[in-house]
Amino acid sequence: MWFAMRGYIVFLTVIAVATASQLTFENLDVEELLKNEHKKQAVFACLLDQAPCGDMQSLKDDISDLIKTKCSQCSPNLKRKYDNTRQILLEKYPDTMNALMLKYSSKN
Repeated sequence: MWFAMRGYIVFLTVIAVATASQLTFENLDVEELLKNEHKKQAVFACLLDQAPCGDMQSLKDDISDLIKTKCSQCSPNLKRKYDNTRQILLEKYPDTMNALMLKYSSKN
């Protein structure tokens, strides 16, 4: 019985750690990401289906939904973050932002 309970606790801990490590739009630090060339390229490649996403799959799912809905169901804080991120990407990475908009727009 003790081993079963102990195994269950270890399992829950592993699930909690794995879930916490998932990159989502909400926990994304956009400025830090854009400063790190390797991470930036990995995220862009994931979002544009040019590389596997791994722990960035949640971010890809978030971005897809946010672009399709233009963040219309977002909280005010998340909407500001979305608008700010969109503006930064349009200014600094217009080709990437346009590719994301084309890929995830509601027209597709």
